[in-house]
Amino acid sequence: MLYVYDKLRQKHGQQFLEQLRDQNPEWIRGTAVPTFMVGAENTETLGNLTGSPVADKATAFIPSGDDTFVSRNQRAAVFKESPNTSAGELYIAWVTSKEFQSTMTGWNTRTDLAPGSGLPELSEIPGTDPVDFINWMADRENVATVRDEMAAIFGPVEGESPLLDPAQLEFLQIDPARAIAEPEPTDPIL
Repeated sequence: MLYVYDKLRQKHGQQFLEQLRDQNPEWIRGTAVPTFMVGAENTETLGNLTGSPVADKATAFIPSGDDTFVSRNQRAAVFKESPNTSAGELYIAWVTSKEFQSTMTGWNTRTDLAPGSGLPELSEIPGTDPVDFINWMADRENVATVRDEMAAIFGPVEGESPLLDPAQLEFLQIDPARAIAEPEPTDPIL
């Protein structure tokens, strides 16, 4: 999120962010719940800045064309010293398989599959550059500075982690008891 707000500030100035703040938007940690709130029953959410497209929803994905559209690659690895490298390799093979990737509602990692939900190819969307995000994140001193500057504008980040927040998990229809359960110490994956 810091990246998005930093890019908005770079393009439109700090006054833009202050005017956004003054509209009293609803702040929700994470990106999953805001994405699903758009158009959901019992919400008045009209849109969000950091979500992603959702299949089978009466919503639209509308990149501005003028502002940065965040796209980033996800990375995966199997550590050489892992207790079961074969299981890790099998998992990565499954996640990157044509069968699994064709179920994605957004963009996938394969060039032989079209994006889901009728989305355009990432290369057709102006203002997206996955390398820019990687480079921005690599400058940890700048990230810390931007975090402090955004906290000065919007206030500090508050609330439970989205991975632990029972209200967010309930909204996503995830059983909080299962989502935050700690693995047993005897679990073989530890």
